[in-house]
Amino acid sequence: MDDEDGMDIDEEDGDEEDDSVTARSKSSSTSSRKHVMEDGVNGAPKKRRKRAPQPSDEDVAMTDIGSPPTPADEQRMTNGRSVGIQSVDFVEVSAADTVVIGMEDGGVEFCAWNPVDPGLLATGCERSVAHLWAIPEDVDPESCAPEGLSNHIMSHQPPLSGHKSAGITALQWSADGSRLATGSMDGQTRIWNTESVMEHNLSLHWGPVGLLRWNNSGDFLLALSCDGKMVVWDTASGNAQQSFEIPGEEIVRVEWISRTQFMSAGDNGRLHLFDVAHGSPLFTHAAHQGEVGSIAWDEESKVLATGGNDGVVKLWSDPKPGKATSPRAVALEGHSGPVVDLDWRPVQKTEGSKITGPRILASASHDRTIRLWDTVSSTVLRVLKFHVDPLETIRFSSDGNRIASGTNGNVIVWNTDSGAITHIYDRSRGRRKNGTIPSPSATQIHELSWEKYGNRLAIAGGVHGCAIVALKSLQNGTPSQLKSGPGSEVGGKGELSGVILMEP
Repeated sequence: MDDEDGMDIDEEDGDEEDDSVTARSKSSSTSSRKHVMEDGVNGAPKKRRKRAPQPSDEDVAMTDIGSPPTPADEQRMTNGRSVGIQSVDFVEVSAADTVVIGMEDGGVEFCAWNPVDPGLLATGCERSVAHLWAIPEDVDPESCAPEGLSNHIMSHQPPLSGHKSAGITALQWSADGSRLATGSMDGQTRIWNTESVMEHNLSLHWGPVGLLRWNNSGDFLLALSCDGKMVVWDTASGNAQQSFEIPGEEIVRVEWISRTQFMSAGDNGRLHLFDVAHGSPLFTHAAHQGEVGSIAWDEESKVLATGGNDGVVKLWSDPKPGKATSPRAVALEGHSGPVVDLDWRPVQKTEGSKITGPRILASASHDRTIRLWDTVSSTVLRVLKFHVDPLETIRFSSDGNRIASGTNGNVIVWNTDSGAITHIYDRSRGRRKNGTIPSPSATQIHELSWEKYGNRLAIAGGVHGCAIVALKSLQNGTPSQLKSGPGSEVGGKGELSGVILMEP
């Protein structure tokens, strides 16, 4: 990207000590900053996010996770701008390298590969329909036309009475890949089989369905609506098993931690534990100052991770309270902006085998960095820096070897172990040319989804449709041509300092 295009880029001073990561040992305070979020799903407005002050020292280490480390310098980040000279060898993904689907519906807001069938992709859009696409692994981007791909339509029309739209607002596959749940603007939730036949039409919400979560066994589906109501559905009968509300609090995240229990997080930083057998929380606990931006449960280590607008990641080794104690957390510090997404690295193991090595958690922040944490030792393994805009989403590949990060029309694929960039997909690299910047709807990355084997990445880009990138076919391709920057060499592989500049 040109350094003449009016883009402001923060240059790091290389002071590693300022970027060290420790468990919380003392209180700190920061000035409050406002973060204006893009419009919500299908036009539903989101609140302005505020960065709250750092919380005080209430959190202590849990013995089954490990004691907090003493302050130490981080490892130097890879492919970033603050370490000076870097070796760069990556593939720039062009439009010719992708298959784009969903444009006939005006764009794609959501996408999800089937967790079992690597050729089945679900997409959802604002025009009240979801699609099931059959996409062969050997599809050729140069010769494939989207209309030539087999797809089944799943409609949410007509909208319920009193609603103008039934646009898709959420979708998720069951763990066994046999059923797909979709939610819509008019509060409906529908369950479909892989032949796009509707099994249940579920409706108790008035507001848009913002999140859908299957439990691991697939017998319960949790729906969270913008009206503040959480409903657990029995997926065999289609009946509501239980509904939950917390007066005066907006629930923004939910996550199952067992077959019958789930955690919810609110806009005021509180965590709640629910059980489908009870209509009220089993306990409530203060977790963050400000909104909880993301929560993620790790079934392998039985640890719940939370990330907040206070820039802190917390690890809860046992989110259920004991008879005499409240749950406690280890706080991981290092981000300087709100934490907006978390993802656990998948574990590759045979049946009956035990986990070896660290459990790795990735966190993405508005500070434009991704941090890879060893949650056993509560230390940072690597800081990934290359994005020039606040992060929106991250996602590990199913084999855990890669992690994709997306923001503002730009997706970067990293090697998890080395931290090296392997692929860059930049749909909006000319967005700041001549001082013009497209609207957020034209550049937002709505969702990232990896195919079962980690060979293909689906990128839901709103009005730009869903781009499918076959990384395996590109890994031996010609690396990007790089425009020379200060202290850099021109060519696909060289040493660069500062920002990589790609030809528009």
